[in-house]
Amino acid sequence: MLKVRSFTAELVTALLLLAAIAALFAHTFSFAPSPVRGYPGAGFFPRLALIGAGLFTLAWIGLLLIGGKENRTSDEEDPTEFDFELKDYAISIAAVLAYVFALDVVGFEISTFLLLAVLLLPRIGPVAAIVAGLLTTAVLYGTFVLLLNVSVPLQFLPSYIRF
Repeated sequence: MLKVRSFTAELVTALLLLAAIAALFAHTFSFAPSPVRGYPGAGFFPRLALIGAGLFTLAWIGLLLIGGKENRTSDEEDPTEFDFELKDYAISIAAVLAYVFALDVVGFEISTFLLLAVLLLPRIGPVAAIVAGLLTTAVLYGTFVLLLNVSVPLQFLPSYIRF
């Protein structure tokens, strides 16, 4: 368990997010150009979204630096300090990595349910974790597969339903 100041945690998170946004923005320049002259290519809308996310992240960093000065000058006990659970963090990272690799092996339905159930089990109990995992998997399936027609690796749910 680590003691971390809230200001430090937020600043590090914002800077990492800004670095990821910059890397993704640079990656959009490798997308295919538009086949029609004068129209935006495949990277146009991702760039717009990343510019918006970058501006909000810069605003977040600015607010932290402006508003965090009074918290940094005090030498007494910091009320914004919290305990960083390294074990829980490592379990979450391992679960997400396992989810990414399990998608192709066991499919979207099983891997999504298992990820949610495993992460929620210690927090809300077994019955609630199973129900939350099933409901969230069903909502994600309905939203992305049925409504938005996104291709995901499915094992037993149909890839489309005709109404």
